[in-house]
Formats: sequence, structure tokens, C-alpha cells
Amino acid sequence: MAISFDPGTLYVGTSGGDLKEGTDRDDALLGLAGNDVLFGKGGDDVIDGGSGNDTLYGGTGNNLLYGGAGDDVIYADANSNNIIVGGEGYDTAVFQGSASDYTVNGIGDNSYTVVNNTTHYSSFLQEIEAISFQSTTPLPCYVTGTMIETRRGAVAVENLRAGDEVRVVSGRQGEWAPVSWIGFRQVDLLRHPRAEAVQPVRVLAGALGNNLPVRDLVMSPDHCLLIDGLLIPVQHLVNGQTIVQERARAAVTYWHVELPQHDAILAEGVAAESYLDTGNRASFANGGAAMTMYADFAQDDGRATAERLVPRLTAADMPRVAAIRASLVPAAVALAA
Repeated sequence: MAISFDPGTLYVGTSGGDLKEGTDRDDALLGLAGNDVLFGKGGDDVIDGGSGNDTLYGGTGNNLLYGGAGDDVIYADANSNNIIVGGEGYDTAVFQGSASDYTVNGIGDNSYTVVNNTTHYSSFLQEIEAISFQSTTPLPCYVTGTMIETRRGAVAVENLRAGDEVRVVSGRQGEWAPVSWIGFRQVDLLRHPRAEAVQPVRVLAGALGNNLPVRDLVMSPDHCLLIDGLLIPVQHLVNGQTIVQERARAAVTYWHVELPQHDAILAEGVAAESYLDTGNRASFANGGAAMTMYADFAQDDGRATAERLVPRLTAADMPRVAAIRASLVPAAVALAA
């Protein structure tokens, strides 16, 4: 059987701490010395942290991840097959989802096989001292300036106040619902250890068809749009042309809108979900007594499952998501003309 290789980035780091992101092709990233952060993104990647306490992200595809010397943290996407070798030091493998999503089998000498029960992607682990799981429940966040439809007209999200009534579209709490809380957080994208998880996504005006959104809509990558009865994280709709992730920003301020019940509000004319408390208020500057060092807009303690407007996406929903992506092609072609 022929082996297909689609060469992407070939990166060799320095003796300091490097931060490097690959492409959606087949990348080779070598960190060398220092505490490096290396992102494989898509494709079949080879990532070697070298010496130092490194953080490696394989992304999707078939990946070979080697921590090297030092105490390394190696992340595995739910849609990837991986060979993960920790190397010297105390190394941790982190899997996307909850422990119940995986079957873990120990095969001796800090070696394991880990299989996702839904996607059936598998990983082989060697020289790994710890395995953990990181839930990825979406949290809606709007960028400063996003216009929200209220009883008093379109209002920038940062100017909303508790008690303002916003238009809701589900019907579960009438046509209008009062804002119960507005959260905000400025995120330093240059220092965040997982910048790709919080870099905003821009949906160009008209990209969703029917002249929607009415202006560019910018939100966090896990922010969900309500389309055909599905709450779809906008990152699943990125096409690199009319829906793009903004990777050049140094910082961004995110806002969320909480209502008495989880719902969809109109942002730049588009139905997008309101905030649902999943135990991550401390990611916001006004969320509690202490703010977490790095915003974790995907944290989920499971408390709000029953309150969701619609259930979370599963692998069974992805064909519908693909069909929705395809339906947006004519709008993208029209905007490019």
C-alpha cells in the first residue's frame, strides 16, 4: 500500500522556549532545549519536544509525539491516532473528553492503549506516568463590539446591563429574556498556553447566507451557532475564506451574556447561544473572588447538562455539520466574486 506524505512545516527550534504551530499538512516540529509549546494542528505530524518541560498538541491526524527529557504534557485530540512517548521525566498524556469516553488498558511499564469509545481513534502510550482527561464543552463568548438585539435596539455586548431584555429564539422563555449577568475577560493570546483554543473566529458579513450576519461576527472558537436545530461550535465552520480564525491578534476581550435559561440570542442577526454556567466563572475577571491564570473557556464540571438548550454535538451529528458546511459554499463564492 502506498504511503501518502503531504509535506507541511519543518521546524527546528532554538535553545530557548519556542512556540510553534504547524499546518493542516504533515509537519515535523522539533523543540530542542527549553520549555517549548508545539502545535501540530491537522495532518500526520511528528513532534519532538526535546529537553525541557514541553507542551505538545498533536491535533487531528496520525501523530508521533515525543516529549524528550523533562516533565512534559502531551495533548491528544479525540479525532487522532497517536503514538505518544513521554521520554525522561514525569510525563502526562491529556485526552479530549471525559474518562468515560475512553477505554484505557495498561500493558505494563508505564505503557497503555487508549481508545475513544465514540470515534474509535486510538493511541499507544509509552513512558507516560499520568493520564488525564479534559472536557471540551463549548462556552459562548463574544468579542467587544458585537451587536446584540434588545428591546431598546441593537446594543454592543459590552454595554449590556443586568435587566436588559434580549431577543431569544427558542421559545422556551418567550420572545424576550432579561440579562442576569455579563461576564468579561481579556485574554493575552501571546502568553496563553493553548492560544488556538481561545483565538477568535470571524464570520464575515453574509457568510451564512441570507445576508447573515449583518456585520462581521467575531466570537470565541467554541461559541455555538444555532443552525438547523444544532448548536455548532463556530470552529467547525471555519473555511479559511469567509469564516476564519484570527491568529495575528495579541489580545482579545471576551464577553458573555447569561440569561435565566440557556437559550439562543441574536448577535449581528445570527442565532447564537447564551452563556451556560458549567463551573468556569473563574475564567472571567468578574466571575468570582479569584480569577484563573489562563482562561479556560472549555471547562465543564457537568452541572448544567440538563439545562442545555439542545444536547452537545456527538460523532453522530458530524454528517449533518458537514452538510451545513457544504450549504455555506454558495455564500462564500458570492462574497469572493
